[in-house]
Amino acid sequence: MSSEDDVIESVVKLYDGVGLWGHPQIQVNVVPPPTAISIAAAALAARYNENSIWDRYGMSAAQSEVIAIGMLADLIGFDKRKAGGIFTFGGTGCNLYAARIGIEKSDPDAKHTGIRDRIHFFCSDVSHYSIKSSAIWTGVGLNNIKIIPSDDDNSMDVAELKTAMDETVSSGARIGTIFATMGTTDAFGIDPLKEIVKLRDKIQKTVQYKINVHADAVIGWPFLTFRGDKSVRHLSPPLQKEVLSTVSKISELPYADSVGIDFHKTGWSPYLCSAFVVKDKNDLFMLQKLKKEMPYLYHKSGYQPGTFTLESSRPNYAQKAYYCRLSS
Repeated sequence: MSSEDDVIESVVKLYDGVGLWGHPQIQVNVVPPPTAISIAAAALAARYNENSIWDRYGMSAAQSEVIAIGMLADLIGFDKRKAGGIFTFGGTGCNLYAARIGIEKSDPDAKHTGIRDRIHFFCSDVSHYSIKSSAIWTGVGLNNIKIIPSDDDNSMDVAELKTAMDETVSSGARIGTIFATMGTTDAFGIDPLKEIVKLRDKIQKTVQYKINVHADAVIGWPFLTFRGDKSVRHLSPPLQKEVLSTVSKISELPYADSVGIDFHKTGWSPYLCSAFVVKDKNDLFMLQKLKKEMPYLYHKSGYQPGTFTLESSRPNYAQKAYYCRLSS
């Protein structure tokens, strides 16, 4: 049997030649250096090895999640008394939750009966590829994603969106989730979220179900922290103009039904640390399972996200985000 020193030496060798993303001479768009305090939070969470499926299995995880989601709801502009959310496995997880809620809104009780009608998702031609994963894993299917052309500034063409949504309604299919991209990974395109929601509201009056709008803001959300001229006074005038222009677009996030946020991209925390925040916490309960279906869990009251989360074994994602927000 190898000694602990031998094991550690062997493990360390696996990192020979591996880039250290947090090194000051390395700059990668979506892999910022995690802060020391977020690394400490991740280590502490690993030491206690909580499962955030239920507060009885992870009290610190539960507290961290509730507090962090409340902070994010405030930052977005949601009423935190009505909002809700969970931490999950990346922007892909956020889009998957948004897709599944959109299915349940457009085809009520589909979680029991299965999808009974064709459901279409909508996104721009520069949106994140994980939306395709959502279509695959929810059973909607790739052919039922309606790709909307973008303008020269990489924002979704709302007139084209209207045409596509009208065609969906006319065909007898249902409109599931509209994915608004609030900052693409490369060119940082931002969709006109307010206009998209206004269009959704108009079309929603003509159908017998609700239409879901999700803001994929995993890259763009930190610009919310620049609201107010005081926060950019130290920048050069041209840069101030660009930042404030972006802030005005990102500030439309409260119009969305849900928002996806990554801390492991632009929040200075280690992988994994993403938040899915909903304006109305009842949207999450659409996915809820019956407690009798999980007989060895949830015998008492408390914080029980495992009744509606995709994940059963769910680590303490939130603690890293909570520590980052406290230290910022």
